[in-house]
Amino acid sequence: APSTVGAMQNRIKVAIAVLIWTVAGSIFYFLVGNCYSSSTCSNGVDVSSENCGWTFPQSFYYSVQTGLSIGFGLLSETKDISRLYSILHICTGASFIAGALGFFASAALERQTNSHAKREGDLARFARSVHTDLYEGFSMNQLRDLYVTYPQYLADLYYKLEKNHQKVDELMVEFYQRPRKEQEDLTTEALRRARSELGLFSEKATMDDIMSMHRESRKLTRRLTRWVEKNSSLMYAGSALLVWILAGAIFGMAACEYSFITGVYFAVAGLSTAGLQAICEATDANMLFVGFWALTGVPIMGLTLGFFANVLVDDYIERQASEKMHQRIKAAEINFAKHLLNHSMGDKVNVSEYIEIQLLRLGNVDRETLEMLKEKFESFQPDENGTVSKQAVVTEHQHKIDAHKNAGPKDVAIGVS
Repeated sequence: APSTVGAMQNRIKVAIAVLIWTVAGSIFYFLVGNCYSSSTCSNGVDVSSENCGWTFPQSFYYSVQTGLSIGFGLLSETKDISRLYSILHICTGASFIAGALGFFASAALERQTNSHAKREGDLARFARSVHTDLYEGFSMNQLRDLYVTYPQYLADLYYKLEKNHQKVDELMVEFYQRPRKEQEDLTTEALRRARSELGLFSEKATMDDIMSMHRESRKLTRRLTRWVEKNSSLMYAGSALLVWILAGAIFGMAACEYSFITGVYFAVAGLSTAGLQAICEATDANMLFVGFWALTGVPIMGLTLGFFANVLVDDYIERQASEKMHQRIKAAEINFAKHLLNHSMGDKVNVSEYIEIQLLRLGNVDRETLEMLKEKFESFQPDENGTVSKQAVVTEHQHKIDAHKNAGPKDVAIGVS
């Protein structure tokens, strides 16, 4: 799909930008000729010497740890021109890494949102296949076919009837063992029970009805699974962070003979850019490993902490919105809405006016947006009942659709059901 290709191209651009920034810093520090002190043991005596000119692995290590503001120490700059460049390197590094974090976070959240919509998408695809309106609801025959096609929703109905997860599991095992025709019979019987015992489906069943039963039927393991699905980005980033922390700890234990606690301390301090524990020896192998490890691990830790904060904030916002939504609407709030919208409301409020008030209360819309939408609606010239045809709304931009079809290399069939 074009959107997928575009997202991949953007990821490649971000990766190239970070790579250029890292390599440019490495080359500069390699060429500038900073000096560093080293010590060797000769006949039981430590002999210190000063060496000018870092190796490329040392330069790469310094480019990463300086640009990400880790500040491990071990190496330090001795020339003013190098320090001047580091000022620019740190500022551009912060911008590149922040941009990369924002891009990958938005991509991860988009994937998570798409995952959340999968169940609704299943219902929508089924509704299109049977030529019905998803929100107006399914007939009993359509609902039977839906449950046979997507048995996870039949399990929800069984739970509504039995209120026993073990019994539901037994019924579903029996269902899966039957051929299609017998599955339809079992589903029809369950629908009849739901209508007679619970008073359900006296009319059409809407998507809200089906999803409500799905939420109600979840046991602890299903709720945990749902939480993991809902916060999949946090789980992926957290798992990657754990692997990176263990990798850093194992490196510290192997290369520097740290204890496991000190190794974890080195890893967490490095990935959080605290830089409290430097590596023990400035060998080329150590420098290369820590450079690559920090360059990839610092963004992973930033993503994980950001996703975790989002979970806490989103839960708080949802609770606040739910509490506010269920509060009684005060007369003062109705008067306030009347004032903003500049029209009168009688003793009764219709559904559109109720939605307007709630959106204003929650801060999800402003007066200008509502007025703009009303003006747009009026441009369709409503009839005496205040309504317009769906066709008028759908074909509002038909000329743009036609232009797109004429410009494309292939004919594209566009239909309205």
